[in-house]
Amino acid sequence: MKAYELRIGNITEYGTILAFPFEDGRVKALLEIGICEIEQLEPIPLSEEILVALGFEESRGYHEEDDENEDKLDYDGDDPNRYFFKDNPDNENWFFIQSRFVWEKPMVVYAADSGGEPVSKKYTYVHEVQNMWFGITGKELKIKK
Repeated sequence: MKAYELRIGNITEYGTILAFPFEDGRVKALLEIGICEIEQLEPIPLSEEILVALGFEESRGYHEEDDENEDKLDYDGDDPNRYFFKDNPDNENWFFIQSRFVWEKPMVVYAADSGGEPVSKKYTYVHEVQNMWFGITGKELKIKK
């Protein structure tokens, strides 16, 4: 991980970053377990489970009905894309991210508009999604316990 990618509140394999103390002429990371070199930190790859733990709701594909209330299209479960939604705390809009081909590892997500078109770069790690969320809302994105 690079120091310029990180901020207080980011979640890493070793815990949440609490501060960046300056020690021995270097910036380090203070975690719950103690102080470590930033280069020692490992990012957490995204997964469906982690996105749900961060408060996103998962939707697999879409479901449509015709005029007679019969199924017209049902891609639920067959659509290779996964969609994750989260309330934006500042307004009544939903925040929408999409992952294509979830069987690929690491999982890749991006923010998308209502038509599914990307409006951000691609993200593969928890701290990247946290930073995007903070940049949009000014609020922390934390794992729900």
